[in-house]
Amino acid sequence: MSEKRIIDANTNFHYDHATDEFAIENHQDQKEIQAILDENQIARNEFHHKGEHMRKVAQIPTSLWNAWVKEDPDIARNQFKLLKKIKDITYNKLKTSDKI
Repeated sequence: MSEKRIIDANTNFHYDHATDEFAIENHQDQKEIQAILDENQIARNEFHHKGEHMRKVAQIPTSLWNAWVKEDPDIARNQFKLLKKIKDITYNKLKTSDKI
């Protein structure tokens, strides 16, 4: 027998009693992802560097982040790998600042 529980709007927990295994399923619909990309564009257009020590440089949809971590778990702990990924032209729409 398996069991599915909804944790929140984007996350489901699956448990299989027979095998004692579980899986966590994350998902985002295209509207949520597009909203994040639109917010990033607005932030990038409004960004003015004022010498802050820390600033938001990107916003990554959860579904993409999970795919990156699955592909390379070290990216969650290695800021240089993460920055390299964000700087890749493929992910330009994730950036909230052109200065990274």
